[in-house]
Amino acid sequence: MALVHTEGGKIELTQQSSSSEFPHYTSPVIELPEETRGLYGDLVGEYIQDVTLTPNFDLSARIAQQMWKERYGTRVDGVISIDPVALSYLLEATGPVDIATGDQLSSDNVVSLLLNEAYIRYPEPAEQDAFFAASAKAVFDRVAGGEVDPTKLIEGFARAGDERRILVWNDREDERAILAGTTLAGELVGEGGDSPQIGMFLNDSTGSKMDYYLDVKTEVGSVACRKDGMQNIAVEVSITNTAPLDAGTLLPAYITGDGTYGVDPGNIRTMLTAYGAPGMVNLGVFKDDQAVGAHSAADSGRPVSQVTAELAPGQSATYTFAFLGDGKGVGPDDLQLTPSINMNETSELSLTCESALW
Repeated sequence: MALVHTEGGKIELTQQSSSSEFPHYTSPVIELPEETRGLYGDLVGEYIQDVTLTPNFDLSARIAQQMWKERYGTRVDGVISIDPVALSYLLEATGPVDIATGDQLSSDNVVSLLLNEAYIRYPEPAEQDAFFAASAKAVFDRVAGGEVDPTKLIEGFARAGDERRILVWNDREDERAILAGTTLAGELVGEGGDSPQIGMFLNDSTGSKMDYYLDVKTEVGSVACRKDGMQNIAVEVSITNTAPLDAGTLLPAYITGDGTYGVDPGNIRTMLTAYGAPGMVNLGVFKDDQAVGAHSAADSGRPVSQVTAELAPGQSATYTFAFLGDGKGVGPDDLQLTPSINMNETSELSLTCESALW
C-alpha cells in the first residue's frame, strides 16, 4: 500500500505500508451489509488483506479508507487498486526500471517477479515487503518524473481499465459520479446497454500465493426455450492448477500455505462466486452435468451462487452457473471477470434447449 499526495500539479509518494503493519480488527471497521457478511463473512471488514473479497469496490474502498484512518490517523480522499499485470502495461511505457535491490523491472518480468519469484528468493515477509516497497517507489518515481512514452502510457492505462485491473474510488460524491458506469468504478453487475451483465468472481481460499498457478477460462451464453420468452443464461468457468506435480515439496511453504488453512501443500482452493443481474433468478450450479451443492444468496438485489473448489497440481474442474433472465440474451462481452494473470478471452457458450440441464 502507498499513500500518494497531490497538490498544485505535483504528485508525491509520501508513505508506504504493508498488511503486516495492520492489526486484526476484532469487528468490522464499518457496518457491513448483511448480504456481504453472509457471502464473505466479517473478514472483509477485519483484515486489510480481505477488503476485496467482495466484488463491490465501493465497499472495499470504504473499508480500506477507514482502516488506514484508524491505523495512521489520515482520512484519504480516494482509493486506487492496481495489479501487477497492469504494472507490466505501464512498464511498456517507461521501459525497464532499476530498483534499489539491484534488480531491474520490465514489462516481461514484473509479474513473475512480484507474484512468484520474490517469495522464493525472500523467505522472510519483512524482506518481501522491502522488495515490494522498492519496486513500487522505483516505478512511481519514473512515471511521476515524466520519463515515459505518453502514448504507450495511455494505452496501458486503457487496457488495464478494460480488464478491471485498475479500480478507482473517490470519497467525494461528485467525483465518483465522473467514473460511474465505467470499468474503473468497480460497480456490481447491472444493465449493460442492450443486455444485462453477469459476474464471475474468484477469491483465493488457500491462504497462500498459489493463485499464480491458476489458469482460468470462461464461456457465456443464453438460449430462449420458454413460451414466456425468458432466457436461460449460463456462465461456464474452467479452472486448472498448473503447478508442478511436486509443488507441495518443491515450492516454499509461504507459497503453498503449508496446510495452515487445511489445504494440502500444492493444492489450490478457490471460491467461485457468480452474480446475476438485478431481476434474474438463480437456477443453481452444475459440475460435469450434475447439480452440485452451492450457497445460493443475494447481494444488493442480485442473485448469487457460490461454490468452493480445490484442485491438486494438474487437476481441472468446470462449473456451470445458471440463471433465468428476461428476454435479453447475454454474450462474452457481458461478463465481469476477476482478472487473472493469463487473461483468457471469454468465449461464446453454445447452448440449446436440450443441453440446458436446468
